[in-house]
Formats: sequence, structure tokens, C-alpha cells
Amino acid sequence: MSLNNQNRFDPTPYEWPQAYFDIQYLFAKKIVELNIAPDLPTAIFKYTTIFRRIYSINPAKLNNIEIPDDWVDICQTPDTIWSKYTNNPDHLYIERPDKSDGCHFGSFIYKPYPGSPIILDPITGYQKIELHFNNHRGGGKSEFSRSNMPVMFQNLVDLFQSVANRMEEDSLFRPKYVTLGSWMNVFPGIKAVLPKEFVSSSVILNPPELSFNGDSVWGQFLKNNGGVNQERYQPFIININNAVDMDTLVKSFPIPVLLNRGLIDIFFKHYNTKISW
Repeated sequence: MSLNNQNRFDPTPYEWPQAYFDIQYLFAKKIVELNIAPDLPTAIFKYTTIFRRIYSINPAKLNNIEIPDDWVDICQTPDTIWSKYTNNPDHLYIERPDKSDGCHFGSFIYKPYPGSPIILDPITGYQKIELHFNNHRGGGKSEFSRSNMPVMFQNLVDLFQSVANRMEEDSLFRPKYVTLGSWMNVFPGIKAVLPKEFVSSSVILNPPELSFNGDSVWGQFLKNNGGVNQERYQPFIININNAVDMDTLVKSFPIPVLLNRGLIDIFFKHYNTKISW
């Protein structure tokens, strides 16, 4: 299980580099080899971001989705996947300004977006907001490094003020908890701008809670210039080759996915949010 074309790791004009798809294809092949999924198209659909990147649909969020007729052909090889992905001009990378929807703030996003259904926390049963990272392509240090902490902190100040304002305007929007699930939760710079109680709540996610359909897990193989991180890619290939079950497959990832959960009040206090309700 190896792919040796150096160019596959390099940035391309597209949002996602070629080796980003390659490594997920290899992971899906191992899923089939271990009889966790019956065939490769099913494994790619359930355990990678590939369907999501090609069709802009997250399969984890949909029920009874109709698989396109050409899906089996697309899944034949890494090159057929790349061909399908690059055949769509919408997948070209374009640096866009943050959306003015009240949910995008520099390096961070929160959900649910306005007009979307509320999100219930599966552990507590209460409404919650989900924090997500808003990655921007760059050529130098990551925007999530310690050197960018003042900017990240201000992003979160603005974000939680927006949440409070929305709660004032919408009596049905009453999140009680905040969650953030990502491999990036290990970054010292990120930990430093979040409330300590929230950071200390970290738990490692494993299936079935761990989703393979997004970059909370696969993003660790990307570099901020749009290429692939080979220092993580190569050991991962060795690890999945040696995996014997789902548990060892999950442990093959260089960085685990951590989930943080905390009361929203600690965020309002931490960021000195002005509340008028």
C-alpha cells in the first residue's frame, strides 16, 4: 500500500491536494480488508471525506441518501477519484472573505447557522453550539500558532458576543453547552485562548462518536499552504498496514481527535461578553 508520486503531496489549484484523497483511499481499502465494510465504495462513503469533497454533501448528516450511479466507478482507484474531483471547477481554491452570517469570525465558526435547526448535545440533552476551526490557506506559520493568539482571542470575543446577541433576539435559541471536536485541540496556542475548564474537559473520541466524514480527523494530514504533511502521512501508512481491527486503525492516526465540552456561561465570563437579557 504505497503511492510514490512526490507531486501528489504538493499544493494544487484545488482546495484539497491529491495525496489527501490517496491516504483516505488506502484507509478505506484497509477497512474492507478487515471486513469492517463489505466493499470499497461503501468504505469510502462511510469512512472518508471523499464523497463530501466531490459532492459537497456530508453523508453523516443525511438519511436514505441516493448514491450517484457513477459512485462505484469513481471509487476504483485514487486517480479516478482525483479525476472526478478536479473535473468540477467549483473545487478550485479561492480565498474568500468570511461570510457575514454572524457565525464566522476569523479562525473560528460556530453552528448552528441562522435558519438551521438547533443542535442538541447528545450527552446532556440541552441545546449547544458547536465551535469549528475556520482554516485559511497561508504560506508561513499557521494562523493557530502561539504567535497569533491575540487575534484568535479577539475572534472568540466577537464570536461569543454574537452568540449572546442572537440569544437576545431569538427566544428559542438557548444554547447551554459548547463543544469543540478536533485533532487541533492539542495545539498550545488554541488551548491558551479557550477557558481552562473547557480545555481540561478533553476526551479522546472513538467510534461510533468519532466521525470520519470531516477534517476533525483528516485535517491533520494537511499543511497550511494547501499541501500534505508527509511527516504524519508516512507513519500513518505504516500504522494502517499493521492494523488488525477498528481500534488499532483509529490509533494509527498520528494525533487523536479530542472533544471538549463546557457550559456556555464560562465562555461569556472568559470573554467578558456583554449580556442584556
